[in-house]
Amino acid sequence: SDSAILVRRFDASRCPEYARSVRPRQLCSSGSARLLTLVGLSALAVPFVLWQLLGVQFLTPDLLLIVVDTLRADHLGTYGYDRRTSPNLDAIAARGIVLDAAQSVSPWTNPAIVSLFTALYPEAVRRTAPHREAIRQAIPASLDTLAQRLKRAGYRTVALVVTGIAPGLNFAAGFDVFERLYLDSEAGAWNLSAADYVFGRVQEHLQAPGEAPLFVYLHVVDPHRPQEVTLTKIGR
Repeated sequence: SDSAILVRRFDASRCPEYARSVRPRQLCSSGSARLLTLVGLSALAVPFVLWQLLGVQFLTPDLLLIVVDTLRADHLGTYGYDRRTSPNLDAIAARGIVLDAAQSVSPWTNPAIVSLFTALYPEAVRRTAPHREAIRQAIPASLDTLAQRLKRAGYRTVALVVTGIAPGLNFAAGFDVFERLYLDSEAGAWNLSAADYVFGRVQEHLQAPGEAPLFVYLHVVDPHRPQEVTLTKIGR
């Protein structure tokens, strides 16, 4: 069934420069981020252009789309969790848009990302198959992807992924740069890169010189990895 979406609208009065900006990448003096940051939780991202909902006109905002694979929304402060697990995401949510109710189109990553990139349901793009076969299915080259549309609109497009989505399956379509950020290029699925390295690469792209607006797709999968717990025997 269709997702129910509740939206808290961005208060443009906090950043009036955005409403009247005639230059890309203009920094808001009131402290709002210059990036329109879209955060996908647990690959639950909804495939539509969020900035159309803001009620203000942007020229060419830089876009940072973050997907945190398998991250539980109910363990984040902005969704009411009582432990301080997500102060940075909570700060973004406090001054941006929060989707209070959304359902994934698929219970696993690849079909959900296909929908994110194409705005189509998985069954419209992929045939039903066992997981060992489905994980090898490519995005059809005939489909237009989010990155391709943004590239045609003049964006420099960068994908930084620490997950199994592969450029050979057409996930790289439209990206000027598609990096799989395993420290060891031969690493297995769960031998993930350190967070400092991953976000260091993000900073390098954000700070790179250039006149074109920037779209960065960052897909991390740390919550998905097996939990390593050491059990200590305790005597009576």
